[in-house]
Amino acid sequence: MARKRATKKKEEKPEEKETKAKKGKPRKEIKEEKSEVMSDSESLISFDTNTILVAAVFFVLGFLVAGAIGFNLIGEKIISSKNITTSTETTTSTETTIETTTTINDEPLSVIVLNDRNCSACDPSNIMSITRRIFPSSNITMVDISSDEGKALLEKYEIFILPAYIFGSNLPSMQNYQRNAPVFEKRGDAYILKPEASGADHYVSEEAKQKALEKLCSDIEKVEKPNFKIFYMSFCPYGIQAMKAVGPVANLLGDKAEIEPHFVIYENYAGGGPNYCVENGQLCSMHGIKELNEDIRQACIWKYENDKFWDYTMCVMNDCSLNNIDTCWETCADKAGVDKSRIKECQTDEGVDLMAAEKNLNKKYSVSGSPTMFLNEKPYSGRRTSEDIKNYICCSFKDKPEECNTSLSSSAATSSGGCSG
Repeated sequence: MARKRATKKKEEKPEEKETKAKKGKPRKEIKEEKSEVMSDSESLISFDTNTILVAAVFFVLGFLVAGAIGFNLIGEKIISSKNITTSTETTTSTETTIETTTTINDEPLSVIVLNDRNCSACDPSNIMSITRRIFPSSNITMVDISSDEGKALLEKYEIFILPAYIFGSNLPSMQNYQRNAPVFEKRGDAYILKPEASGADHYVSEEAKQKALEKLCSDIEKVEKPNFKIFYMSFCPYGIQAMKAVGPVANLLGDKAEIEPHFVIYENYAGGGPNYCVENGQLCSMHGIKELNEDIRQACIWKYENDKFWDYTMCVMNDCSLNNIDTCWETCADKAGVDKSRIKECQTDEGVDLMAAEKNLNKKYSVSGSPTMFLNEKPYSGRRTSEDIKNYICCSFKDKPEECNTSLSSSAATSSGGCSG
């Protein structure tokens, strides 16, 4: 029998909030009380678990990669220099303070920035500035790929993507190297800053792009049916960016790959009160109870009408906001052909159980922020573009389907940060 929906109550006194209904009573649809939703000053750091320990901002905007790697900035406060605007909300500057190291007395370190003067989007200034702060003894030289030296460097170090940052062989002796080692790849007598850490995305040529893809595919384990998981919050702007990149891949590959949406659920967030949580603070969402309700609706649609999930979710992410989602979701459900009555019943009867299961998955995969992605149970470390995600998934097929030959958007998201509680 469907349970009755909870009605909105007047603001309770603090002492009355302590007497909330315990587990064991009928579960009711989660209703919003007056909610003061946090802006995303939460974090601009992405959250792939293989690199989270080194992820405290190399790229000033916030730690790059379509999800994944960053430089530790020692003894600095980094303030993001851009705003992230989506149809749902705006993320303003945020601060990250990292452990301070006192004096650094390193020997001179050669750093070559290999770039293309014809690439208007290839601005290395942020990376160069932060490199000088992390490695004060850096001696940075700019080299263009059109020069003889540039051509020789391209060939010697197999550079496919620009700007490329080539560090000298003595990099491991630098005081701040060890904590930043995962963002470097040793090639011959030098160390190359990984493109996913710097945000570099300009291929030297179409041939270089193909070679890079071949190298990528050779490094990825092959399976019969790839599995891709994305953990996100329905109103985290970075999660929205990532979902908009994943959606076209899911539509392209269909049931030839398993592409699973999951949700980031916290415990006792913001004190565990009803503005953010249910079940006495056990299940919470960063942007408030409205976001938690929408997470539940999306989980219900995935469970019962997953062939309509991506159309519905893209509609919500494009047309709805946190302020109007309580009514706007129904418009998107109608557009996608979703059975609203069924979803409302699921929200009322199964919402808590669905979110509890998501919380358990968060623990299993050590998820702490939105977005976090996994390919075949391993952290995804590519860029947040449809083309990159498609390429990674397609590289993991034992037998690639013909859909993998379709090109998708390779436009990078405005930022590759994340929301974290």
